[in-house]
Amino acid sequence: MILNGYSKERSGDVIFMLKPGYLAISSDKGSEHKGTSHGSAFNYDTHVPLLWYGNKMKHQEIFRPIEITDISATLVHLLNLQRNGSMNGKPIIEILGH
Repeated sequence: MILNGYSKERSGDVIFMLKPGYLAISSDKGSEHKGTSHGSAFNYDTHVPLLWYGNKMKHQEIFRPIEITDISATLVHLLNLQRNGSMNGKPIIEILGH
């Protein structure tokens, strides 16, 4: 995951990775010591729950990888909007009732 986020032209000379369970903080405020960033390279930190709620959506659980870009593609489909040419996500077909 770190290698995928590295760019020779834009990344720094030093890359560090914290131990599992540690978060980098930028201040000593109490709110900085809670939650997660969802940005570490560890598997437990890259899974984020996604909840869809609305009329005619059935209750279900989906256990497959879904990319962040898939959320906007799904919203475009639900709202019956024209898909942007630069959009690269795929609609989450399970919630569309297809």
